Amino acid sequence: MACLISKTVGFFVFSLIFSTLSCSSESGKLQKQYGKDSYYFQGLKSIEKNDVKNAERFFRKGIKEGSKYTARLCAEELTRFGNIQERIASCEYLAKKFPDDRSLILLASSLNEGKEFSKLIAVTDDLDIRTCSNVLAFQRLSAMREKQDLRYEDTVYKWFALRQYTQEHFRFFKENPLAVSDENKKNILIFRAAVFTQNYQFAYNQINEISSLIKDTIANAEDPRFTRQLISDMGKACLFGSEIGSFTAQASLFDGIAAQTASKGDSETAFYAWFYAARLYEKAGGHHTLASDRYLKAMEASVTGEQYDNALWYLLNLDLGISTDKAIQRLETYCTKWNDPEYFSDLFYTMSVLLLSGHKLSDFYKVYTIIKDVADEDVCAKYAYLSARLIETKLIESAADQKTEEDVQKLFRAALKGGSISYYKLLAAERLNLSGQELENALLSSKRKDSFDADKDAENLLLGYASYGFPQKIYSAWEQFYLQRIPLGTDCLLSVSSFINKCSGQIPGNLYKSLRIASIAVNESDRILSKKDLKEAYPQNYSDLVFDACKEFSLDEEVLYALIRSESFFDPDIRSSAGAVGLTQLMQSTGQDIANHLKVKEYDLTDPQTSVRFGAYYLSNLIGRLDSSILLAAFAYNSGISRVRRWVSNSKKELEISKTLPMDLFLETIPFSETREYGRKIVFAAAIYGWLYYDITPGETIRKIMK
Repeated sequence: MACLISKTVGFFVFSLIFSTLSCSSESGKLQKQYGKDSYYFQGLKSIEKNDVKNAERFFRKGIKEGSKYTARLCAEELTRFGNIQERIASCEYLAKKFPDDRSLILLASSLNEGKEFSKLIAVTDDLDIRTCSNVLAFQRLSAMREKQDLRYEDTVYKWFALRQYTQEHFRFFKENPLAVSDENKKNILIFRAAVFTQNYQFAYNQINEISSLIKDTIANAEDPRFTRQLISDMGKACLFGSEIGSFTAQASLFDGIAAQTASKGDSETAFYAWFYAARLYEKAGGHHTLASDRYLKAMEASVTGEQYDNALWYLLNLDLGISTDKAIQRLETYCTKWNDPEYFSDLFYTMSVLLLSGHKLSDFYKVYTIIKDVADEDVCAKYAYLSARLIETKLIESAADQKTEEDVQKLFRAALKGGSISYYKLLAAERLNLSGQELENALLSSKRKDSFDADKDAENLLLGYASYGFPQKIYSAWEQFYLQRIPLGTDCLLSVSSFINKCSGQIPGNLYKSLRIASIAVNESDRILSKKDLKEAYPQNYSDLVFDACKEFSLDEEVLYALIRSESFFDPDIRSSAGAVGLTQLMQSTGQDIANHLKVKEYDLTDPQTSVRFGAYYLSNLIGRLDSSILLAAFAYNSGISRVRRWVSNSKKELEISKTLPMDLFLETIPFSETREYGRKIVFAAAIYGWLYYDITPGETIRKIMK
């Protein structure tokens, strides 16, 4: 019998972990806990029993009396019952009660299935083809084609010419290549399809014709959305399809378009033209001044914060390609003017590597002083921590008005700010020797600082799926809420994550799904976390296998857990694009070498026991070959031992130092971003696992891994 749910989410956290919980058991009498939302869940249980009559009865009650999510879901369930005419009638009711694109898509699909094309056209007549759902546009146009509607060609052209190109556009184009008869319009459809499929050379061969059409549309004051789409596509065709040596000429073409649109007061269209002119001048090489000027013009012409940030990002990236000095100078001017600090985070990660590997260490600290109040929290934490370490290791001097120790402590404290538990926050806590309650306060603080009001109806839906035994429905529902930014409380998310984890044997990938929900819950928590909360995001799945492998190969369990979590999120069926498989993500060739060493004749890398044992052996072997360094072994696990040895050798030469670079600073100089991030994940996860399960402080684990 499934455990009962409390009216409060807090009690539910405990009720879900009682041994009475069973994923396949009947729901029990939960109506009191879920009120009228229970009609939806009871309907689902009736479907499980093939009791269609009772299912319909519950769903009809749920439509009338359920909350906003369950009422709608009840109505959608009814669209699956009966013959096609009955399903159409249910879809019509759904669209009337919930008049939005989601309902209309279901109605249009049912009408299409029933070949009621005239009715489909009629119910979509009020759609604006320039802004409606692309799925609906596809369905409407397909019906218009079937009925030979006189508006068909014009509607097709507007849909293709005035909007961002999508998979629905391309699918329709493949099925209807002759949808328009006018040659110019047909060429535009062909051109846009070529750009979408990245057939840039073919698209580039049409540039003269397309640019001529653009100039005509500007001169005739036609819909500017058409011009913007074509300019964007033309820019991509020129960037990736033109011959070397032609970039400057193409940039001049965009200059002319920008000037023409700007003179007519169309700033947004001018933005696109200036932006692609800048990209082309940059790609041509040797035109830094022209490219900078065009990016600045694009920023001035931007009409949204996103457009402004996009142009500024490219401008700063252009400067970085010339020199870090130039980028820092530009940064001082514009860092207070961007709209979304997080948009620039990757640029600061690139700058970090350039400054550290280029031994411009004082400039690194200077960047921190520039951005400390305006950049993303995680970026600020990184620059604060690393600046402190550069001062602490005497690679740079402290600020003129600060004593070295005071400055270092101040910077480490700055790295502790912000809500999410991050790698640099953890390292700062270690350098400050935090322990006990002070450590918990630093690491478990809440990330969300704005006012938070959870959507209780959404939470009720997720928790109801758990209580009534529908683990297969939780993840997709949560994902929709997450993408729509529906606020959900930490307690609710950790509860359903725990439930999915316990049902991991029923559905492939459940461990991954559980871990993803829990990780987001703790990273975006609406309250102070506890160590118990963190255990949901850092579980000990496959504990028997980990224990045996660590004992056999003399590994610390927290390190092997960190590797498995970082490699596969505990999903034994995961396969990387490079071909790595299993919990520890081993390549087949590596697996064969390990099997030979262990004298194993038959093996399957997707088998959890084999993967954990082989991965533990491989990591242990690398540690032994790299002077007992766990972190260097982790780097080698990710990118190969030869590369790691070369990086260690080069780091001294590049930084012009005689002593060995501290491991936390060495990590930042590694040229592969994937390996840098992998190292951070291993250190962080191992420290958390040691803290949660083995009574080892994060500092102890960090020092052990980084020695």
